Amino acid sequence: MTIRYPRWEDLEGMRAFINTVSQEDIFVTFSGETVTREGEMYYLSEMFKGMELQDSLYLGCFAGEKLAGSCSILRDTQGRRRSFHVGIFGITIAQEFRGEGVGEELSKATIDEAEKVIEGLRLLRLQVYSPNSVARHLYEKLGFVDYGNLPKGVWYKGEYVDEVVMYKKLTD
Repeated sequence: MTIRYPRWEDLEGMRAFINTVSQEDIFVTFSGETVTREGEMYYLSEMFKGMELQDSLYLGCFAGEKLAGSCSILRDTQGRRRSFHVGIFGITIAQEFRGEGVGEELSKATIDEAEKVIEGLRLLRLQVYSPNSVARHLYEKLGFVDYGNLPKGVWYKGEYVDEVVMYKKLTD
């Protein structure tokens, strides 16, 4: 396994990864949609642009050339400069690599790297579906704590489930 920045050569593997995860209908925002080659090209170009501007970070965990997981931290720009110190954390692991520690190692590597390359980053936040106890346990292990709950905030597998928001303090 290798944790590294993505390259243009990873485009088709990344597209296959997200499309497979989307068809699983797991605890991610993709739910049955199919990402086109053009869509993935746009995503990858925006990701490269964000990393060049030091507003985001994306790392992939590769088993050979196969993407086993992806993790990103995006500077929160919705509040303009008032929230530039906050990063939005997200991670997805391919089914065949879940439960093997890939998520923990990839998360740690991404957080460490983000602290180096995203200037002024002081807090991370994330959203997790309440039934996703495995992810919540990982986030707690990484130092994230709950700070809110939106009752029935997400439509998941035919029902509304709570959306839990968590944060992790990086520096004072």
